Amino acid sequence: MTTTTVTAVALTAVIGYVGAEVAEESLLERLLWPQRFNHDMTFYNVVQRSLLLTSGGPLHHAALKTLDTLRAKGMYAGPCRGHMLGTGFYFNHEIMHFQRCSQARMLIPEKSRNAFWIRVLHDVNADQHISFKIPRKDVESNRLSDIYRSLQPVYHLKLGLIPNSNEPSPDVICVQEDTTSVAVISNVFFSELVSVIASMVAGLKLGDLLFFFYMLVPLFLKVLLVVFAVSRGGLMSQQELQKVAEKENTDMSNAEAFEVADPIHKFMVLEGPQPVVVQFFRHYGHPIRDRNSLWVGDRFREIVCMTIICCLFLYFPIGLIISQWSDEKAQYLWLGYQMYAITAMHVLRFLGWQDLGRTEKRIARLLSNGKTVWLKTEAGCAVSASLSLHRVNKSADGKAKVQEIIDVCKDRLAGGEESREESRPQESIESQIQRPPENSMEGLNG
Repeated sequence: MTTTTVTAVALTAVIGYVGAEVAEESLLERLLWPQRFNHDMTFYNVVQRSLLLTSGGPLHHAALKTLDTLRAKGMYAGPCRGHMLGTGFYFNHEIMHFQRCSQARMLIPEKSRNAFWIRVLHDVNADQHISFKIPRKDVESNRLSDIYRSLQPVYHLKLGLIPNSNEPSPDVICVQEDTTSVAVISNVFFSELVSVIASMVAGLKLGDLLFFFYMLVPLFLKVLLVVFAVSRGGLMSQQELQKVAEKENTDMSNAEAFEVADPIHKFMVLEGPQPVVVQFFRHYGHPIRDRNSLWVGDRFREIVCMTIICCLFLYFPIGLIISQWSDEKAQYLWLGYQMYAITAMHVLRFLGWQDLGRTEKRIARLLSNGKTVWLKTEAGCAVSASLSLHRVNKSADGKAKVQEIIDVCKDRLAGGEESREESRPQESIESQIQRPPENSMEGLNG
């Protein structure tokens, strides 16, 4: 082994150590949920994906942490054993919310679990709607100037139920994330464009078939993850929503307010029918685990996904071993690819682009542009979403604005209940006039 070879191998080992530290578990999360992370296909998104999302770098540290979490959650025990929440399959954001219109629950914090709409609000570009510039003080005026401590937006997201018979208008954008579309397959291939180019160089220019097939492994594993992705729960049907409404003693026609206790983004209010909103705090997107099939059952899908994570854990060490018995040009190709992959992971982490292509980011972009979004799944009722934003100068103003939104919702809810109460006595009087009691009729006949 030449001095150059030894230097290249040593440098690759050092790069692997540095790269393993920068790799995050979110890189594995996007692989385990390909439908959520690959439906968005804009030109800018495709360019970013092609340059930054190759999975051939040193992911062994992130993969090992993901496997540790799966083991700790009991996922190795068997079918329907353990807990998916809090793993790479179904991330837990540990954000609480309050049902402010429910007298019994208004002070009880409840878990938001995967928190789909909260993630959407995190990615909303509030600067497109409101200005966060501090106005200049008028020195000549004697009026006391306002105090600007922390300029923040107040998010007011309105959710509604869309009947299956309704057709979207031209200004409504429909978003669906539960299918394996052409966009999903295309984005998977685009994400491994760099590794495919490296494999072509290894096979066609260097004539190294071992490295040719080795460089294609990340693409092959991603395709397998799309094919064997776990099935997930979609939106609830009208009948399921009605059952929840009866159980929770609420009305599907009433919009209730939910305040989100987010320590960073702080001021968020979700408004909509209670069953429609709470489905996103409970089981929307949760993996389905109890279905068996002669071809591919749910447990088989889980095992395949966990096995692929093990393959990603071993990918870099195996490549390091292979490079020791390759010629000098192949070693430099391997070293150059690893340096590129590590640089890409640093860019993703420094710029906060780990959620690139995520469904929540796509919906946030549409809401930021003033669009109304319909979230749809193959089964279940579609949910509409529209956003209002308000600027506040300090935390006290933000709390006051949130309370104002909640009070308006409570007043509207109380007004609807009063109108129903007023209509009930009138209906009973009319029924008594039209249908006299049987005992009175018997008395008259007697």
